[in-house]
Amino acid sequence: IRDHCVTGVQTCALPIFAVYGLWILVICASFWFVRVDNLRYLLGSITDAGRWPVSVYTGWVRVFLTVLVPVALVTSYPAMALLGRVDRALVLEAVATAIGMLVVSRLAWVSALKHYTSASS
Repeated sequence: IRDHCVTGVQTCALPIFAVYGLWILVICASFWFVRVDNLRYLLGSITDAGRWPVSVYTGWVRVFLTVLVPVALVTSYPAMALLGRVDRALVLEAVATAIGMLVVSRLAWVSALKHYTSASS
């Protein structure tokens, strides 16, 4: 049981990084688009898919909810780890997704700041 709890704690930290990266990407969109408030509602609607375990979804929907919008990473992976139903492949997938979201969001942030022009000038 102890190994499952350690893995669960580790996989509980990864979603924080993935969601942080996702929200930074949404914030970066405000540098190029005037109205991004609808994007927040769209992202909220997509995250509602986290009400069900990721095992309910198959194919591209599962990949979309795990990698592009890390809903499965936030909701299902920590619970699966605490129950002992996660293997090394899923943990590696979670690590790769979290790191990928951080790297992509950092690149987007640097690009957004580089192309930023003041609204008053």
